[in-house]
Amino acid sequence: MGTTGAAIGVDNETGAVHVREVREGAAADKAGLLVDDEILMIDGVYVRDLTVPAIKQKLAGDAGTSIDLTVVRGDQVLRVKLVREPAGAPSSSPPQREERIGP
Repeated sequence: MGTTGAAIGVDNETGAVHVREVREGAAADKAGLLVDDEILMIDGVYVRDLTVPAIKQKLAGDAGTSIDLTVVRGDQVLRVKLVREPAGAPSSSPPQREERIGP
C-alpha cells in the first residue's frame, strides 16, 4: 500500500478538503502540495461530491501509482500529479472541526 505523505482534513461544516500536514520529503512534498491547499478534485472527481470513505478510497492505492489533484492555493488553481510512496509513520492528530483522512 502507498501513501500520499499528507494529512488531509474534511471540514464537517463546508465539506472543503484541505491539506493539513505535509511530511518533508514525502510524495505530497515532492509534488509541491502545501499546508492549507484546498483539494477540489481527485482524478477529475469533485471531492465535495464524495463521502469521507470515498475520498479515502480515491487517495489510497499502491506505491508507485499516481493521483491527479486539482488544488486551490490563494487565487490560483493548480493541477498536481502525486505519485504514492511506500507507507511510513502515521501523522499527528487532526484539528477538532475536521475528520482525518490518513496519509
